[in-house]
Amino acid sequence: MSKYDKVFWEPKKYISEAYTKNFDEPVFGLAVKLSGGADSSIIYYTLCKEMQELGIDVPLYVVTLDVETKDWYSHYAKKVIDYTAEKTGIRPKEHLINYLSLPWTIPDYEAAQEINLAKLINAKTVNVYYGGLTQNPSPRNMAKAWNNEGMKMESYWEAFNLCRESSDPDRNNNSTKQTIGYGASPAQQNCNEPFLGVLPFVQKDKRDGTAALYQRMGVTDELLPLTYSCENEKQEEKIKLDVVNGYQEYSHCGKCWFCLERSYAFGRLV
Repeated sequence: MSKYDKVFWEPKKYISEAYTKNFDEPVFGLAVKLSGGADSSIIYYTLCKEMQELGIDVPLYVVTLDVETKDWYSHYAKKVIDYTAEKTGIRPKEHLINYLSLPWTIPDYEAAQEINLAKLINAKTVNVYYGGLTQNPSPRNMAKAWNNEGMKMESYWEAFNLCRESSDPDRNNNSTKQTIGYGASPAQQNCNEPFLGVLPFVQKDKRDGTAALYQRMGVTDELLPLTYSCENEKQEEKIKLDVVNGYQEYSHCGKCWFCLERSYAFGRLV
């Protein structure tokens, strides 16, 4: 594979095959961008499980971004790391957490997500990373699923408007985004060393990619409740739950796009 080749890869038996079969450089470090959401969490768990079962002995790192007003990412990432360690015996060599203060813009957010990953790559600590980016589901499929499963969705057009206005529009069409590729990340703008980016779900929506892998790994009932997908900053629209590891947890709001997408995928929020 030459630099910046695109590979549209279907994770079949092992997600670790993404780099063992598609990267012609010696792999000296792996990283996972772990937000504590459903997508990155199952990728992290699956990768660690395969490392355990296949005897893959490569240093593993985790990178997470917390942002002011939405500071829960690292909290849920740590819960996923602890659960995975209990099940596999594998912990990351280091969990790097970046923090973005207000005021910030979308470009600021995208750059802050990549800072620690770029540092690992430039230091020749990591040269393969995994991310949980998914394709937005089609509004028609979402509306159909909600109607069949008793979720509150009045019409196709309501789903369509939510999909187009409330979600990340960059995920509406991922047809040109590579599943595996050299420099397959915005971090390539800051990286001087070759690296491989692996996005197992980039050509799939949350149901066909994320939920299907949870089911395949048999951890839907255990791992999913430890993850958090809600992006609603308004605590008054959520239910206060327990304080866990010193952090006040809240329920999913059930109203924002990301909660609705999670419901579409799993038929439930937790």
